[in-house]
Amino acid sequence: MRKTFILFFGLIIATLILDTIHEFSAITWQHRVEEDLKVIYKNIEVIHPGLSEIEVASWHEEGYLVAKKKLAEIDNIEDATAVVKYYINGFKDIHVNSGHYKYCIGCFVSNKFSFRFWQIGPENPSWAGYQLDNTYTVKYVSPSWDKKLPAVGDKLASCDGLSVKTIWESRILPYVNHNTHSVNSTQKVINLFSMRFPSIFPLLNSQKWKTCVFTSESDKKSTSYDIKWASFDAENSKGLLINENMNSQVVNVQSNGIIYIAIPSFSFNEKENQIFQDRFLKRLQSIEEREATVIDLRFNTGGSSTRVFEIIESLVPNHLRSSTTVEQISYNRFRITDELIDVLDKRLRKIAISQEQISYDQVMLERLVNVSKKALAGNLSSIVFPVVSTETFYSNFNNVRTKKFAKKIYILTDGRCASACVVFLKIMKELDNVIHIGEHPHMSTIYTDQISIRTKNNMKVNIPYRALTLLEASQPENLEPDIKYEGNFADQEQLKTWFKHVIQEP
Repeated sequence: MRKTFILFFGLIIATLILDTIHEFSAITWQHRVEEDLKVIYKNIEVIHPGLSEIEVASWHEEGYLVAKKKLAEIDNIEDATAVVKYYINGFKDIHVNSGHYKYCIGCFVSNKFSFRFWQIGPENPSWAGYQLDNTYTVKYVSPSWDKKLPAVGDKLASCDGLSVKTIWESRILPYVNHNTHSVNSTQKVINLFSMRFPSIFPLLNSQKWKTCVFTSESDKKSTSYDIKWASFDAENSKGLLINENMNSQVVNVQSNGIIYIAIPSFSFNEKENQIFQDRFLKRLQSIEEREATVIDLRFNTGGSSTRVFEIIESLVPNHLRSSTTVEQISYNRFRITDELIDVLDKRLRKIAISQEQISYDQVMLERLVNVSKKALAGNLSSIVFPVVSTETFYSNFNNVRTKKFAKKIYILTDGRCASACVVFLKIMKELDNVIHIGEHPHMSTIYTDQISIRTKNNMKVNIPYRALTLLEASQPENLEPDIKYEGNFADQEQLKTWFKHVIQEP
């Protein structure tokens, strides 16, 4: 019995060792990405509502072929994610996005069952010992690097024989998504010339430069430097790592009498949504208006339009009925495929099970599923359906506020604001007492609402399934702030000083 146990235990250990060797193999990751690209390609083909548009359709084919050619460049897990991101980001749409691969030791995954013994993420962040500013000029160097570094003030000219412009256009931008909350400014992307953040910005491992040329500020001479990549040192890299402070929803009255409302997201899981309903909305509806109200949308990249409507109605009751923006987003175009209807049907059943009473989301989704099934039976390839119904919303929304906020409402945005965040901003800017401050938000695409798929290799991909038909032919509206912030959003003290100055002006 003991020998049998030892033999069995040894077999498990041997299996895990072999699995580990297999897991870290470049060939393994090349094969997995090839598998997953096929799955992503197929799902976009049957779900994405823009496949009839030239730009989407051409990248669907061209991007897929180019991404497959990059399989040979995959050496590790970071490269694997980078190639998937290359294809995903090529759609240039915040609503087409993906997660990251993880090492999975002792895992078994099938269509109906999965077991994961041990998972770890990609390698730790690394850097080359210096950091650049927006002009590619060195603004910081490590005081304890064992390789010679350029001086502060020197300007990057090239790396491995490639100009800065070439690197920017062909080696960095294709792999990062400017519409995500991680890339809210050019500075974050320029960091990638000397930094690697695998979990945020996956790039090909071959893009870690070996030699870079810098031009001296003092004598304009060019000097070549051998680049050493090393893990971040906690002390030397302080303040350089990307830090996303995602605060929860807040409603409070400050000592100066100004109402401060923080909404870092319009997307919540089931537990968060209950807190949102029980605490945030009730607090928002019961608070009395003061001299001014500030709505802080920093970090907000979107979420549910239903949450947007609920918050707006809790501030300005009945505004949705007269909103031109709501009218624009009401009618949506959908592809009609068996696969899409099946996914929507499953989502509907999940919503019905999780909620004690019928919600606005459930009613509208049920209508969509029923209409889609009829359209499929009639051999239609697409339909236009009024997804947004203000009357249905009002009949499912309990609002104790009756009087609108009539005094100044300041809405603060950073460059991440997109999707539902932009919808919120556009609806609110229809009001005369709203003042938009901060940075220009990202323009949302006409494609919205996502379906999540997970590949056999545990890569999560989100694909939009509806198009805003009334926005398709319209020009993007100007969302330039009424008062623009030119400073660094990461500098909290600078932002606070500017913020106080703005809201205290007569």
